[in-house]
Amino acid sequence: MDPASGVLGEKAFHDLLTREVSRATRYQDFFSVCLVRLDGTEHEPDESLQQAVARKISQFLRTTDVVARLRDGIAILLIDTPDADAARVSERLRAQIESVSFQSGRSGPARRVTLSMGLVSFPRDGQNETALLARAQSRLEAAVERGGNVEGAQAGTIAEAGGVKIVGYLNVPGRLAASASTLYAKNLLTFVETLIDKKEKKLAVNWDDELVKATLLTRDGAVVHPNFQPKAA
Repeated sequence: MDPASGVLGEKAFHDLLTREVSRATRYQDFFSVCLVRLDGTEHEPDESLQQAVARKISQFLRTTDVVARLRDGIAILLIDTPDADAARVSERLRAQIESVSFQSGRSGPARRVTLSMGLVSFPRDGQNETALLARAQSRLEAAVERGGNVEGAQAGTIAEAGGVKIVGYLNVPGRLAASASTLYAKNLLTFVETLIDKKEKKLAVNWDDELVKATLLTRDGAVVHPNFQPKAA
């Protein structure tokens, strides 16, 4: 037991997880594991804040569930909880934590926190402790990379958790240029199509159309857009 936070320590959690894998394998049962990291604390961890969040998480869960402190975050073991139920629990837990103000340090101001999570379920995501924790860590890192507060994300793909699709694309900024260009091109094409008579295959501008009025600059040699007309001397 971690005396500062009142939850399990890392070694005790690993021992318990190993036993739970053996129990679930023997009785063909299921459980879920969720790795949790406080957003914005990757490089400057606040130990007292981590302890307070771990204590609060344990208060929001069932007495049969287990919370533990790890070196780089928090782990949750959801006993007898399949993947769909675990996804709902983690989303509810995230919202509950976001509604709480935590003291930052001994004398710092109260602050709100958000959580990134990596959720896995036995036996779907792995049939031993090593496989489960590796996949949970991968999903947690994917969530952190995209700015945090994303549970169930899987790096480089579109995952589904509890009927919800979670986009896990890597290098999102690198995708924006192509996506923005495609959207702009579609908008231009849609606009130009309104100026064409498709049956006659020729220009047929409706000068009374609101969109045409808003974008028309000149007509018949004169400036017609009010924002570009010459100012009176």
